[in-house]
Parts: sequence; C-alpha cells; structure tokens
Amino acid sequence: MLKRLRLALLAVLVLVGGVYVAVHRAKTVSPEIDFSAQVPPGADQVVLVEAAGKQSTTAQVWVMERTSKNTWTRVHGPYTAHTGRSGFRLPAERHEGDGTTPIGAFALSAAFGQGNRPGGSLPYTVVTPGQCWVSSSDRDDYNRWIPGGLCGTTDVDLFEKSKPNAIFHTAMVMDFNIGDRVKDRGSAIFFHCNVTEKGQVLATYGGISLAEGDLRTIISSIDVSKNPVAVIGPDSTFAAKPA
Repeated sequence: MLKRLRLALLAVLVLVGGVYVAVHRAKTVSPEIDFSAQVPPGADQVVLVEAAGKQSTTAQVWVMERTSKNTWTRVHGPYTAHTGRSGFRLPAERHEGDGTTPIGAFALSAAFGQGNRPGGSLPYTVVTPGQCWVSSSDRDDYNRWIPGGLCGTTDVDLFEKSKPNAIFHTAMVMDFNIGDRVKDRGSAIFFHCNVTEKGQVLATYGGISLAEGDLRTIISSIDVSKNPVAVIGPDSTFAAKPA
C-alpha cells in the first residue's frame, strides 16, 4: 500500500512538473517570424508588434534586442495588444480617422502621461493643462504637440486624455507621420493604455493599446542608445523586404 502511494505521489509530481515546464516555455517563447529585414540600419532594439493578418484588431508585442547581424533575443513579452478597429494598412494607404494601424518601422522618440516616469531613457513629459496634439489636417502644426493654445474640436486634449484610467495616462510616441508629415495621413498614433467598455477591451483608432503595466514595462526597457524602433504589421509583412 505504501509503495503504491509513493508511486502515485511520484506520478503527480511528474505531472505538475510537466505542466510547470509547459507554462514556463509558453511564457518565454519568442516570435517565430523573421522580422530582421524590416529593421532599419543601426537599430538594435525593436518593439515588435505582430498580428495574424491585415484585418486583425489584436496583436502580440515583444521587446527584442540585437545580438548579431540577424540574431535577436527576447527581452520582454509576449504581451497582448489591441490595434486599429479597421486592421492594418501601409502608410501611403492611410488617411486621418480611418481606424487603421500603420505597417512599417517607426522610431520611438518619447513617452508622456500624468503618472510617474516609467523608467528607461526615453524623454518623458508630464502632461499639464492646455497641451494638445493637433489632429486637424488643415493646420500648419498638424500632427504636432502644442504646449499651450487653442485645441480644436478634432484635436486631442492630452491633459484630459492622460488623467488616471484614461487612454494616455501612460503613452509612448512613435515617429509615424511626424518627421516627414503628409497632410491627412494620420496623427496621434501612439502606444497607449487599453480602453475598456462593459468589461471588454476595445480596438483602437489606429494606435497600439496594452495593459498599462505591460506598457510601462516596455517603456522602462527602452534604451535610446540602441536606436529603438517599433516594427509593426501582420505576419505576411515580415516575410517581405521593406516597402
């Protein structure tokens, strides 16, 4: 009887150990796709946003760092993200308000919000009243942060949107249509906090949303000396050369 009890206990321990290993492996898995062709020269850190298809409204997010020319190691992730309500499009196919997330590689330049600085080396701005992000495509300062002034009805009131539990309480800026602006191509495309309604996380207007804790972990890992970029798109994008 004692021998059978010991054997049964051993079987349980083996089963539990197998479950632990399986869960641990699931948590440490890295993306299977090769995204290296999409990474600009000199960028040694990537926030990879991988979706199943162009119509997807969710994605997986990893932080990856280069260890050799085309070899990358996973630093964080995967995290579940929500993306544009209308799927993904190449930048040249987008327009303001179309609800798509842009495909491509975009420099990560800054973070902002009203919470404490998450860490990392990105410049961080605490949002104060009167600050807006201009989404009115007829304005000269389209897709720009303005520190004070008139915020139009179609512009983003950053102060209101960055209050606790709001979409931009923590946010990270990527250089989509900022450095070389094209009118009506899209504005205020950020990494930001999830928005929930009736207990469900909503798709976005084009940005990439995550649980705030996950987003803060990502921002904390960003090292500007590694020229970080976001590489975004469906699986099929990563098999192709950059557009």
